[in-house]
Amino acid sequence: MGNVSSTKQVKTKLAEVVLEQVRSDLKGMLSYKAIGCCGIFLEVDEANTTRTCSCRGSCTGPKGIAGRGIREWVCEECRTMVDRDLNSLLNILRLGHETLAGGNLTL
Repeated sequence: MGNVSSTKQVKTKLAEVVLEQVRSDLKGMLSYKAIGCCGIFLEVDEANTTRTCSCRGSCTGPKGIAGRGIREWVCEECRTMVDRDLNSLLNILRLGHETLAGGNLTL
């Protein structure tokens, strides 16, 4: 699971509080389910996961506020058409695997 910042996504303090509570509840449920299935629940840093090509690992995607509206883009290095959400998902999965493989896991 990515470590999204609710503060940057909402405009009011009340919305921020509600979003943080929902996110906390979701993390708790996912962790509980993972443990129940003998799995592992990890939270990874999702910075630039929408901009980094999941094929080559190069950070060539759209950035900034204007870049948020761009749902698909083409990697400048490998010319792969990238869907922003699927790309982010694949990058978060890769980061989780790297965390496990690198022994950076604290339970």
